Amino acid sequence: LVVALMSGATIAAAWTLRIDSLGLSTAFVASIESTSMTATIAPEALWSSRTAFALAASPVVLDDAEVEFSDPRLAGSQPGEATRVVLVADRATLVGFSLDPETTFDIARTAPAVVDVAVMDGAAAGNVQFSGSGTVRTTVMGADQATPFEVVVPEILSFDAAVDGPARSARLQFTLQDSVGLERIPVTAMGFSRPTPAETTSQPAFESSVMSASIELPQVGEAITAYLGERLGFEGVDATIRELELGLDGTVRATVVGRADRLIISGETYDRNLSPSILRFLIESQPLTFFLAATTSLFGLIWGLRRWL
Repeated sequence: LVVALMSGATIAAAWTLRIDSLGLSTAFVASIESTSMTATIAPEALWSSRTAFALAASPVVLDDAEVEFSDPRLAGSQPGEATRVVLVADRATLVGFSLDPETTFDIARTAPAVVDVAVMDGAAAGNVQFSGSGTVRTTVMGADQATPFEVVVPEILSFDAAVDGPARSARLQFTLQDSVGLERIPVTAMGFSRPTPAETTSQPAFESSVMSASIELPQVGEAITAYLGERLGFEGVDATIRELELGLDGTVRATVVGRADRLIISGETYDRNLSPSILRFLIESQPLTFFLAATTSLFGLIWGLRRWL
């Protein structure tokens, strides 16, 4: 009887427990459409964009970043480092954008075609190439200065944003002329949330930025759909963002492939663990192991019941 009970308990546990309880990670392929995304670059993985961003004739805004102009006169005459630089030019292109290893960044879409990048920990760098007529506005110790320009040969605005800890963040805002796609970004953390509008809560809070998502679990051949407003939780991530598309419609579309210690979809009243059950995992991805375990458990169950009867 004891053997039968133990065999039955083993089968029941394999049916109800999930592989994350054994310390096994879950492989996933996710396609997520949202209005914002936060991620952390993997250690020892400097990422640099292969894409040049053609920018619309709208302001390029840099907050709390070190800047340098190819023509120093464009930086203005005020002594001290600028806390804000606003560039408006007829033609501008963002080139050579890079993120240091272990940098945590957030990409938010605050309006159609507008991209807001915040560096919350780590460092980012890049260059804005610009020409034509326009204005550089710098803010130093609260004082603004505007420097108009007219250039035929493109000038370069270089920036370097380094942030140590959560006390502050550096920010880059620009307006796209066309949709752009970033590729092969290695990450160890990611999330999809945005601050709750101030008028809806008295305390700082966040809400899901997910518009829709499809998550495939290749280990068990299952596909799960997440809908508008559902929260996605990725814990213990080792993944690559194969493509991160920034569209003119104000969306962030990410295709992510990798593994996570835990995957969760949640709403107001529920949490759903997407890690497959141990039984499902064995059946789908380890059929030989499952056959041997099932045969042993079934034999133990029959043998125990036979002795008891």
